[in-house]
Amino acid sequence: MAVKGELNTTVDIPALNELAVAAKGYSMEVNDRIDLITTLCTQMQEEKSLEGGDGDEIRANFMEIAKGCQVLADSLKKIDRVLNEKLAVALKSQKGLTTQKSNEAAKKAAAGMGIVQE
Repeated sequence: MAVKGELNTTVDIPALNELAVAAKGYSMEVNDRIDLITTLCTQMQEEKSLEGGDGDEIRANFMEIAKGCQVLADSLKKIDRVLNEKLAVALKSQKGLTTQKSNEAAKKAAAGMGIVQE
């Protein structure tokens, strides 16, 4: 759908920053679990007692789970990257504002990026 005419939009940098920080925290939490699941899947793939017959199918299933975890990890990295890029663009767009407001937005963004503080 196309939009015609002038668009009046404002960027809520603190909200975008909160979203980026929350996404990063979520990614870190999920990546910890992905590591655990991948380790377990690798152990099951290497399990000698599962060689042959139905065991080969079970091992193949564990291999697919491990591949799915890697796809999830890659997707989360992409989401983090996109959110951070959008935040950088938003901060850049604020350069025309007063120095004080621009500095406040930049400080808020820099303070929370990459680490979620509880």
